[in-house]
Amino acid sequence: MLEKLIKEIKKAEDSMPPVHLWEPDNCGEIDIQIKSNGQWFHEGELIKRQELVNLFSKVLRLDDDGHYYLVTPVEKMKIQVDDVPLLTVKAECINQGKDQKVCLTTDTDYQYMVDADHAVYVQFDEQTGDPRPYSIVRQNLKSLLSRTVYMSLVEWGVESDVEKGKFGFWSCGQFFELGSLG
Repeated sequence: MLEKLIKEIKKAEDSMPPVHLWEPDNCGEIDIQIKSNGQWFHEGELIKRQELVNLFSKVLRLDDDGHYYLVTPVEKMKIQVDDVPLLTVKAECINQGKDQKVCLTTDTDYQYMVDADHAVYVQFDEQTGDPRPYSIVRQNLKSLLSRTVYMSLVEWGVESDVEKGKFGFWSCGQFFELGSLG
């Protein structure tokens, strides 16, 4: 089962266009906005075709200027993103303890394994103190973890054996902190 999942993830990674290598001219802005809940809008209207959202997400890039772009080999169009562009909606866990591997899936059907290159981290809302869990999906694109996914990670969590009082989960031989105990 694990080998099948890893093959599927590798296949998904291999099928992604190399947007990080493309350097087309900037063609301006396009009226596309990604809301903080992961919904995509064009000219103020919700994009209802999930296949179109999935396609756009494959050519999405965050540049060094801090802006998000839809990129092809010949053009680059700036879009607006309220928080982060992706939402992680599913989590699967294989094994337990330090041998545990956690696979996450975004709302655009992209699967990835939590590891050194795809870290999970938590920021806390300054006003409410509520956790806002994120992960790095690919290159420097980030995803907000849904509440269901976050609760799954908490369920699989343990106290750190290195740093007492720290709580998190293991994946691919690494400990990812979710917060402090007590």
